[in-house]
Amino acid sequence: MAHRTLSLHPKPDVSGGIEYWQTVEANVNGVLGGYGLGTLPRVDALGSRLFLLSLLPRLSTIPDVTQDPKVWREQRAKRGGRRTRALDAGAGVGRVTRDVLGLLLDEVHLVEPVRKFLVQAATEAPTWPSLQTAPSSSTSSPTQPKSVHFHISTLHALDPARPWSTSDGGIFLNPNGSAMAAIFLNPNGSAMAANGGGRNKRAKVDDKEKKLAGQGAEGGSDAALIPPVTAPSADAKSKSSASAPDVEVKSESSTTAAPPASAALESPEAEPLQYDVIWCQWMLQHLSDPDLISFLHRAKAALVKNVRPAPSQEGGDEEEEEAKAKEEEPQDGVIVVKENVCTENEDGSENVWWDEEDKSITRSSKAYERVFREAGLEVVRCEVQEGLPEELFVVKMWAL
Repeated sequence: MAHRTLSLHPKPDVSGGIEYWQTVEANVNGVLGGYGLGTLPRVDALGSRLFLLSLLPRLSTIPDVTQDPKVWREQRAKRGGRRTRALDAGAGVGRVTRDVLGLLLDEVHLVEPVRKFLVQAATEAPTWPSLQTAPSSSTSSPTQPKSVHFHISTLHALDPARPWSTSDGGIFLNPNGSAMAAIFLNPNGSAMAANGGGRNKRAKVDDKEKKLAGQGAEGGSDAALIPPVTAPSADAKSKSSASAPDVEVKSESSTTAAPPASAALESPEAEPLQYDVIWCQWMLQHLSDPDLISFLHRAKAALVKNVRPAPSQEGGDEEEEEAKAKEEEPQDGVIVVKENVCTENEDGSENVWWDEEDKSITRSSKAYERVFREAGLEVVRCEVQEGLPEELFVVKMWAL
């Protein structure tokens, strides 16, 4: 992400990009190009959280200053709430999920083409704050545990509505079971990692997409299983944190019976996922314009539509609660793009630069916004991320 020596080039090299990232250390400093030990991660995450909450206030875990905190928590608990979900596209080692999405949403699906990054994310996930906190009235689903799910795939091959269908050789991290390692919180506050067996079926994709989707999976396409890990219970006074599990890659599938939910997930008739947030950060530079437009079309189709707060499920006047919910403005899900941008050409026309090191391209603002229009998306908000080192590219956030 540093401002390297660049030359003009029209199209990213996907395979070359994956090969480059396989040589990078699987940690925050590695994926941030050596900027992971300074202020950048904290500043970036803060800017992302503020931007997202300005778009979707319903994701806030604290009450507005005009509201009584106790009343706000009681109302939120009564409503129960629908389970909120995000897609972290190009998740790397899980930094954005750990510091942004996992704190604000109930369920996050991480998609990343480089397998070792997902292994590292899965290893560290039990220590993430969102996975060490038991469900409470401050969450949108106070009776359900938060979860994170890992899928290995490029965005070229990904169907956001069915991320498991294009995963090949990936780590699946959720409470369902089959060909997955599940890390989730029980209602009593204990974080568990549960292994399951079997291989998820793939959707029909061409040979090129299969190769791209599985390129990051060294050693074949078998799922990596993670041993169980337990965090301190909610009522425990110990301040010790959960220990990160060792990741052991199995060459054969487990025969352990999966919970019923996993069968539904594997089935071709499985209910497609819908997202409140699809987050794309420092990844879209690896997609050509046609590939990016295609991905954005699929992402748009996977967003939730017309979300309204659920009425109270117990206590109070039901008719009054329903009327109040209807008065609140419904919200669709949102796609957030957070990417480096280069300067426009001297004549003001859009510009694109080629990075020889990671085989990616850096678009100018006009180049991105043209792609958004061609994908049928409207820019509802755009901001510059402030506080980053001066030698880096300008980083912009778009809400689509």
